[in-house]
Amino acid sequence: MSFLAKYPSRLGIWPKLSIIVIRGTGSRSANYGLTGAIPESISQLTGLVELELSNVRLIGDIPSALFTLPRLTRMVVGGYDAQPCSIPQSISQLSNLVELELSNVGLTDGGVPSELFTLTDLTRVIIRDNGYQPFSISEPISQLINLAELELSNVELTDSVPPALITLTHLTRIIIRGNSEYYQSYYSQSFSLTQSITQLANLADLELSSIDLTDSIPSELFTLTHLTRVVIRTEDYSSFSFPASISQLTNL
Repeated sequence: MSFLAKYPSRLGIWPKLSIIVIRGTGSRSANYGLTGAIPESISQLTGLVELELSNVRLIGDIPSALFTLPRLTRMVVGGYDAQPCSIPQSISQLSNLVELELSNVGLTDGGVPSELFTLTDLTRVIIRDNGYQPFSISEPISQLINLAELELSNVELTDSVPPALITLTHLTRIIIRGNSEYYQSYYSQSFSLTQSITQLANLADLELSSIDLTDSIPSELFTLTHLTRVVIRTEDYSSFSFPASISQLTNL
């Protein structure tokens, strides 16, 4: 995987390096080339602020050393052909992290550790294509008081989405997509929209796809006047109706 894998012992010669962006082409061919592990020596890059590894085939766990970088504000790790890996509890050390994106990395151990929810500066969390590994989010998500964007796409949610999500009043974008390609769990993710959704006064983008809506959609949803996009795909539309209040969505 470029110099990160080829020259791990030399990373320490760039202590002031602040941004690393390595992007593959997205090809899955044998000539793809960007394959390897993130070396433990990445901890020597103490000035690193942004790390992006996109369309690479990661081998092994994301090393705990990555989570000791004190200045890191943005971490994007996007693989292909997901290999099982886990995020260590030491992620809590990334106290300055603002943006976290994990795509096709095959998270195990139920998803992300609860320590993630202590990173209160996080404004953007995106987890996509988790390779059919069981995944869950829990009530401590309410601690992410600055979260503006949450996307969980093509993940196998093991539990319903916690009501605490509705308490994150800075949210402008919520996307939750079940893994519709995995027929045995199609629509197995449950989600309930309650009247308290009115707390999300800044919400502009809402998508709920391939999930099981356990209740009818409350009319209060249509009082969120900042909404510009609403996508709802569910198995049973029998209880679905548009209330008169939809006329309030003048920006839709």
